[in-house]
This record gives sequence, C-alpha cells and structure tokens, in this order.
Amino acid sequence: MLFMPTIFLFFTENGLSMTQIMVLQSAFGIAVAVLEVPSGYFSDVLGRKRTLILSGVFGVLGMASFAFGTGFWWFLLGEILLGISTSLNSGTDSALLYDSLQALDREDDYLKLEGKVGASGNFAEGIAAIIGGTLAHQFGLHSPYYGQILIALVGLYLAFTIVEPPVFFDKAKGNKSEVWGVIRWTFKEQKLLRWYIIASSFIGLTTLTCAWFAQPYFDFVEMPLWWYGGIWALLQFTVGVFSWNVKPIVDRLSRKTLSWTLVVTLTLSIFLLTQFQQLWAIVFIFIIYMVRGVAEPFFKTIINQLADPKFRATILSLRSLVIRFLFSTLGPILGWIMDVYTVQEAFLVSASILLIGGGLALLQLAKVTDKDVKLEEKPI
Repeated sequence: MLFMPTIFLFFTENGLSMTQIMVLQSAFGIAVAVLEVPSGYFSDVLGRKRTLILSGVFGVLGMASFAFGTGFWWFLLGEILLGISTSLNSGTDSALLYDSLQALDREDDYLKLEGKVGASGNFAEGIAAIIGGTLAHQFGLHSPYYGQILIALVGLYLAFTIVEPPVFFDKAKGNKSEVWGVIRWTFKEQKLLRWYIIASSFIGLTTLTCAWFAQPYFDFVEMPLWWYGGIWALLQFTVGVFSWNVKPIVDRLSRKTLSWTLVVTLTLSIFLLTQFQQLWAIVFIFIIYMVRGVAEPFFKTIINQLADPKFRATILSLRSLVIRFLFSTLGPILGWIMDVYTVQEAFLVSASILLIGGGLALLQLAKVTDKDVKLEEKPI
C-alpha cells in the first residue's frame, strides 16, 4: 500500500471533502458487502486459486483507475473495482491456509501462521509507507498509484502459481438454498459463532475507522508532513510485531477474557485520544494498532475452528460482510461529523459505537452455555 501514508492528502488535493472521502469508502464497503458472501461461496464451490486470480485482475484495474483518473467519479470506479477484488480475496486466503494446514495435519499451527501472514503484510506496508511517502514528496501524490499497479501485477502472477491442497470433505454443491442454509446455520443455530462474529465485527469496524481517521488526526495536531511516511510505517510495524507474536499473547487468556480486553483497551485508547490536541497523543493510535495486530488473527482462528469446513470461506466472508455493512452505514456519518465538528468528535462517536455494540455482543456471548457449543471454552 504505497499510497496509504498520503491518501488523505491525495483526496483533498483532488478537491474532495471528508464527507466525500468517507462516501468513497462507503462505496467500497458496499461493493465488498454485496459480493462478500457470494464470493466466499464461489471460492468454496470453484476453488481458492481461481478466486484469487480473479481478485488479482480486479485489483490491477482498480489501481489503474486511481493512477490515471482524477476526481470523485474516477475514484468511485476505483473503489468499486477494489471492492470486488477485496471480496474475492476475503476469506479465501485464510481458508486456503487452514485447508493446507489441515491436509498436513498441522491445524494447531494456524493461529501462529495467520499471525505471521498478517505481520508480513504489515511489515511490507510499513516499508511501502516509507517508499510511498518519498514518491509522493518527490514526484506527486499520483505516483504511489503507478507503483501500486506493478505490485498488483506481481500479486496476480503469484496467484497463478498457487497449488491447492487436496480436499477431504464434500465440496459445496453450488445453489442458492445452500448459501441461505449456511447463513441460517451461522447466525441462528451456532450461538458461539454468531456472537464472536458480531463482537469481532465491531472491533474490526473500529480499527478500520481509526485507520481512516489517523491521518486527519495527524493534520489536527499539526504533525509535520515529512513525518507522515515514517509514522505510518511505524504503525504498520506495530501491527506486524503484535501479529507475529500473537500466539503467546493469546495463550495467556481464554477467548472471552481476551475479547473483553480488546474491546476495553480499544475504547479507552480512543477516548483518551479525544481528550488531547497534542502531538504526543498519537501514542494512543499506536495502542489501537497493537489491538488490531492481536484481534485479526485471534478472531479468524476462532471462526475457522467453529466453521463447517465445507463452507469455511463463506463463513469467514460473513464476518467481513458485517464489518463492511457497518462501515458503509456509519462511515459517511463519521466523515460528516468531522467536517462539521472535529476529528476528536468523530473518534468519540466511534468509541461509543464500539462500547455499545461490542459490549452487548460480549454480554450475549457470556450467556452461551456448554449445551450451546461443541467446542470447549479454553485458551487457543
């Protein structure tokens, strides 16, 4: 993501308000949400490799729309294309990893390796932040997108090299009634799975929102422009370090205890962020990114363990669907709050949503009894 450290500046240079920026992100979220479950089911029926190749094609087209376009409508097209790409990738990559480990009889390694996958991406994004910030400074704010097209092409090539593991379970049949059956099974019959998906979705919504409001906060506290690339890189490295070391962190606590710890830490960090207008307060953003580093592999592991293996990608996609639906609905509202008031008020509303939504989901999770679950409640 060469473009991320200067994306806020890129949009504002092209005449967009914060409301328009969040509308674009809402459009991206809607595109992902609409296709999230169908694409996960597509992956379960037709295979992980084909799905990832399609994801790569749409990724290249989406980046080209940003690189060569100007103005809201070009960017809207780019967001929709990238939304299609993301929906095809979402769930498929994690399902491919879990399927591969299952074939090797190494399922217990999933949490550690999912953490390392995420960490590697964040380390790469941190390096990209330094390169992208330099490119934007030297050659203009469009230049990171030119480089991003090359990176997307490399990803597309790598998708063609994937070898899928053998399948030891009956594959999905490929019909609408089966999809609705998976959704009903996940949200109605599996109480533990349902509340973990909802709780993790509110955490995912909050970390995603904070990622988009971090740069406006940098501007709010008058951070020097030449700091942007370095600070953004450090944030990605922070996520990476915690993702890489997620297993020893998770092993110390039960699932429910760690879930509460993540919600409370995230809420408190955002609240403290709203109380100060000094540069040093970005330390709370780093804490938010620490939470993100633990939460993503932690919740993916739980969902993979609870999911029906035949519909693994579909069920993983359901979590992403909930996150994108929430973000598409609330993102433009938060952008409007920032335009009318300040980024601190937008952060405060975001923290309130997390505390209410995530807290209620975890309270419901606490009511789940042994007869409602097949999996013993214990540390992963």
